[in-house]
Amino acid sequence: AVVSTQSTGSCVAVVEVILIFYLKKTSALVNLRPPEKVVLNSSNSSMVNAVFLVSLMFIFVFLGRVVFSFTPSAECGPFRELDSFTEPFDWMIDNSKEFKVYIYDNLRMTAVVVSGIIIVALDIY
Repeated sequence: AVVSTQSTGSCVAVVEVILIFYLKKTSALVNLRPPEKVVLNSSNSSMVNAVFLVSLMFIFVFLGRVVFSFTPSAECGPFRELDSFTEPFDWMIDNSKEFKVYIYDNLRMTAVVVSGIIIVALDIY
């Protein structure tokens, strides 16, 4: 039986990779020690999350201020002839009693309240 040099080369490469893997594994198991001091990461991550939350709120305030200070174009666009792009929504909310009742009823639903409590609890944790 004649063995091609290509299959012999690939077999040698597989054996070499397996040998290197087990040598590195054995070396790591022998040379690495567990840390002597236990570090509590949970307290540190809650502080980082609080900093991220504050920075996110600052970004939302800034973006909200920029977006709501725009005035629509007087010549073109769906909001022409209006003072702000929120004016149609304000008019709909002010003139629609059913809309207010719908929003109020949905905010009182148990699923919304429980979801809000869970989100706040996860954010604090």
